[in-house]
Amino acid sequence: MGKSLFLLGEKMKPIFEILPIFIILINANLFAEKLSLEESLDIALKNNQEIYQAKEKIEEAKAKKRESFTSFLPAIGSSSTFTQLDAETKSYSVTLTDQELYDLNLNLKQPLFTGGKLSGLYRQAEEATKLAEENYRRIEIELIFKIGRAYYNVLKAEKMRAVSEEAVEQIKAHLKVVENFYKAGMVPKIDLLKAEVQLSDVKQKLVEAENGLELAKASFNNLLNRTLSASVELVDVVDYQKEKEFNLNDCVERALKGRSELKTQKIVSKMAEEGLGIVKSDYLPAISLIANYDQRKGSEIPIDKWHDSWNAVIAFELDIWNWGRTKEKVRQAKSVINQNRDALSLLKDNIELEVKNAFLNLQAAEKKILVVEKAVEQSREGSRMTELRFKEGMATNTDVLDATTLQSQAETNYYQALYDWYIAKADLKRAMGEK
Repeated sequence: MGKSLFLLGEKMKPIFEILPIFIILINANLFAEKLSLEESLDIALKNNQEIYQAKEKIEEAKAKKRESFTSFLPAIGSSSTFTQLDAETKSYSVTLTDQELYDLNLNLKQPLFTGGKLSGLYRQAEEATKLAEENYRRIEIELIFKIGRAYYNVLKAEKMRAVSEEAVEQIKAHLKVVENFYKAGMVPKIDLLKAEVQLSDVKQKLVEAENGLELAKASFNNLLNRTLSASVELVDVVDYQKEKEFNLNDCVERALKGRSELKTQKIVSKMAEEGLGIVKSDYLPAISLIANYDQRKGSEIPIDKWHDSWNAVIAFELDIWNWGRTKEKVRQAKSVINQNRDALSLLKDNIELEVKNAFLNLQAAEKKILVVEKAVEQSREGSRMTELRFKEGMATNTDVLDATTLQSQAETNYYQALYDWYIAKADLKRAMGEK
């Protein structure tokens, strides 16, 4: 039996040895899972505090709208009093009041006419709800753009680091060749020093690229409301593919229809017009129905019974003279309307300029890609051929270093243009008020 267990243990041993490897591989796969842009947006929209606050502003506006509606309904109130006297009130042998006095009151007030004030306040509350909803949409579109920009900046920073790493490896390989040539007396020491200086320079650029990548990741995590040091692995985008060309006039037209800021300003203008009507209602009378029902005990004969009474009143209120206060309020309201009209016109001009700027930036980024795309291929081939020629003694050390620098610069320019193009596309959509 013991032998069997021993053999079983020997057979199981390899499984226990490789189990940690499986665990490591599983964990590696979990941590290597990459976020797409759509997944990143979903996380941000769920976790972003500004989005959450905007949603709460909508709920607040809806509650205020419901509160405003209650002003149309009758207000019902109640009051009760109990009075303890030191002695009954008597007249000769008749008791007029008891020592304990009770008074129960129920009252109702129903607005009948307010000159449009209540309806104006309710319509303002309706517009305030729309305002909160448009504000939410504006914040959402702005966040989508910021996430997209941060996403592409991370990808761009990763490419910058990769270019720097490739440059370091190229210069290291070249430095070994130069060292061998120097030992063989085939090149002067100045060539060795130049290669060493170049290696130091590209290493410094690699450090800068790594710092830039860490900063880009931290900015990305911040927008997703994650810890700044959280791991960031993103799905890369495809290379540039020419899309259907944007038309500037169409873009401007879409922006003037879709921008939340314009809709918001129109809502604000409408609220100002309602405000003018509310102020003007002070020129008109306010008419209300007021009704009271009262029960008393101890204050009327017979003092030991409850006495009922009720009354109904049509109340009429009107300011006859208030030293021009209403007139000045009307002037203020009209001034606000004029200001909003001017603000709407100015906003349209600014949005049109913003769209044009984003449109031109997209065109410029597209042209840069087309220019530098060929330069990358040419610079890589040139760097490879120059290194081969140097090994054959047909090119100088300076030629190799220059070719390597040109290759790194061309690749940097390409990735800069590529991701700037994606960011420019996202910026144009934001400028048009689209997600």
